[in-house]
Amino acid sequence: MKIIQINTKYHMKLFKKIFCIHILLLLVTPLIINADEVILQKKDTIIPLGFHLSILKDESKKLTLKEILRDKQDAFIKSTKEVPYFQFSDAAYWVRFTVQSALEQKSNWMIKFSYPLMDYIEFYEQKKGTFTALKTGYRQPFTSRPIKNKFFVFPISVNSLEKKTYYFRFVNEDRMEIPLTLYSADRFYEYDHDEQYVMG
Repeated sequence: MKIIQINTKYHMKLFKKIFCIHILLLLVTPLIINADEVILQKKDTIIPLGFHLSILKDESKKLTLKEILRDKQDAFIKSTKEVPYFQFSDAAYWVRFTVQSALEQKSNWMIKFSYPLMDYIEFYEQKKGTFTALKTGYRQPFTSRPIKNKFFVFPISVNSLEKKTYYFRFVNEDRMEIPLTLYSADRFYEYDHDEQYVMG
């Protein structure tokens, strides 16, 4: 009769390793899920959004926001660049990002799009359960811009501890470049004033 000897110490070590890995995964998973969120931790700040963006290329240029929300959430690809760049393209590009407030009070922010030659821009913000669209761009009247600026600036408000997802749609006959930055309102006006002063 063959006797099988079990190495108890070895199996205990193996069990401990597996248990530790399991606990580590439980702790890390929420961080992975929320890795793309922009955490608003202080009111006086500037946050480049490039690495927080998810991007969807729409070759047909026919997708609507309703279709994006219903059918295309899994089709977005995480940006790996501070300023996403796709050279010349006839496609429409959808951009998505989420902010999560860690502040105790409502805060005001400015989303700045720093490429002034983007032909068509659509900005979608959810208010009271419904998305509203703001349409502007280089080929649109200057009065379509929510803030009078050589770039495109979109003011937003985020309530205390609120989580919000925003969408952009870009179409351009020139290169597709997506330089987006989030400014606290005070920092934006301070930066804009200094920039205007330097440029005269």
